[in-house]
Amino acid sequence: MKKINKILSALVALLAIGFVATSLIACSDDDDDDDDTVSTVAVYKDSEATADSYETITFFSDNTVKGHSYDKYTEEGFSVITDFDTFVGTYTGNPNADGTVKITVTKMADEDAVSEEEMVKKCEAAVAAGKTSLTFTNSDFPLEAVSDVSIEAVVSGKTATIDFDGDSDTYTRQ
Repeated sequence: MKKINKILSALVALLAIGFVATSLIACSDDDDDDDDTVSTVAVYKDSEATADSYETITFFSDNTVKGHSYDKYTEEGFSVITDFDTFVGTYTGNPNADGTVKITVTKMADEDAVSEEEMVKKCEAAVAAGKTSLTFTNSDFPLEAVSDVSIEAVVSGKTATIDFDGDSDTYTRQ
């Protein structure tokens, strides 16, 4: 995510220049079958979350789990937004009780699916078309199958410490 954040910061700066020089999305699944309803068990949001930048991890009653990232950068009246699932998988353990929850990731977002150059071109096209924002979603960063990716979440009270590739981040249960 830090790589995307750096790229987006650079894009917003480039877009601001372009904006001044020219003076210038969620699908609904209506499943009426209540017998197979999957409910949310727990949602954790990163401890550094703001209204414009956050990551969440949502645990569901069918023992599936999803990571999601949202970032919004606005400069000179133009916003670049990333709003996509970062991973999906399954879990064992209780995300609402002290202890360890083991997550097995089955799919991860391909953060390299769109190059920095392609992102700049999309942003420039949006500015040229008179738009005030551009949103990048999983259609830009698709989820791809992975194997041997495990994450541990250590829950203590309303806090979960989650280790992603050696980087530990703190999340708070919502």
